[in-house]
Amino acid sequence: MLGFFIFPVILSAQTNFRSGIFLHHSTGRNIWGPNGSSTSVPDEITKYNADHGYSGEKECSLDEEWFPDNHGNEWYDWHQLFDSAYTDDDIWPFISSNRIVVIKSCFPSSKMTGWGDPADTTNPSLKSVYNYKWHWRHILKIMEKHPENFFIVWTNAPLVAGATNDDQAYWSNVFCTWAKDTLAEGLDPEYGVFPKNVYIFDFFHKLVGDDYKLKAEYANSSTDSHPNSAATELVAPQFVKEVFDAAIRYESFYNGTLQPPDLISPVNNSDNVSLDTTLLWHNQANAEKYHIQVSESQDFPALLVDDYIADTAFIFGNELTENTTYYWRVRSVSNSDTSVWSQVWSFETISSTGIHYKRINMGISIYPNPTFGKITVKFTNPIPGGYAELFEITGKLLRKIYLPGNKEINLDFTDLDRGIYVLKLNEGEKVFKLIIK
Repeated sequence: MLGFFIFPVILSAQTNFRSGIFLHHSTGRNIWGPNGSSTSVPDEITKYNADHGYSGEKECSLDEEWFPDNHGNEWYDWHQLFDSAYTDDDIWPFISSNRIVVIKSCFPSSKMTGWGDPADTTNPSLKSVYNYKWHWRHILKIMEKHPENFFIVWTNAPLVAGATNDDQAYWSNVFCTWAKDTLAEGLDPEYGVFPKNVYIFDFFHKLVGDDYKLKAEYANSSTDSHPNSAATELVAPQFVKEVFDAAIRYESFYNGTLQPPDLISPVNNSDNVSLDTTLLWHNQANAEKYHIQVSESQDFPALLVDDYIADTAFIFGNELTENTTYYWRVRSVSNSDTSVWSQVWSFETISSTGIHYKRINMGISIYPNPTFGKITVKFTNPIPGGYAELFEITGKLLRKIYLPGNKEINLDFTDLDRGIYVLKLNEGEKVFKLIIK
């Protein structure tokens, strides 16, 4: 008699981060749509799935719900909700039953009082930058303890000019800029490395003007800060793309697959970028080469560059033209795997300002970057002299330094705090994102 032994085959289950819940009040409801627009978040999800060929278990989906029911949704309230301090509003069933959880505040959060100080925490509902940072750090620490979830946090919803003032708008911009450009970049000295299972959706800066107030064309009225149909048309596609692009990147990390590289330079949304600029990204563990694409459209229907290289830098030859916006992305490649795409970044090239414009190949590079404060600027073809200008990420000029006509110049920024800065050389001929560790 023959005996048959059946051995169980254990397969490593893949966890998908393709579905979730969007928790919101009235502003979020308007963005969900259709809100009188030709699209909505559900419509955009359908389009996203079709564009990526996702179906079945790979299909992306999102439900929405008004939450909290019995309280506001300002940052003080979210602090309480994640601490389970509101017995009549419980967020944890949403977290336990959804892979993706999206939270946001409404426009009252933009009525900010100022910078603030540590004493503000004795009055947690005070809308100071200090308190908001305190609330966010606390919420993120709890989110970080739940790697089985992917969290999306919106920055403030902006207010129309008729419902705010210059000071409130300014401080709301300060906070939202810190959230996206310092905290999310892992450069906040109190928080440190940003959690991989959290993504910040910068809603605030999508809708404000130069005065940091909600643009009139995106508001219900001059006194009503609810987003209108034009805001839905603008934000819904971006929301869907950013949420699921980020969640699927995290899905790859969570399942131990090859990761896409983080992009470095030119800084996202840079303008006045030289025609011979260099695209830079961080090296990714286990990557043997990188697939880079550049296009004049963020959907990449036609490609200006479609190349595989072993380096973490791509140097343009004669591909770029002046006064043009370009989009670029990179993914990691190994012998056995290809990662999902990185985030899509964009830059706009320099414009001709005279009757005759001649491109000069400056051949400028800086290293090391990231740095502890000291960098070397190297010129392939030095000019007689020029200037280096260092800016805060908010645009504030910190330093203007004369550069003599040498091939290598050493600069010392060790007195500055950790963070992201923008370094412009020779009247913007080269723009670098400088990271000080």
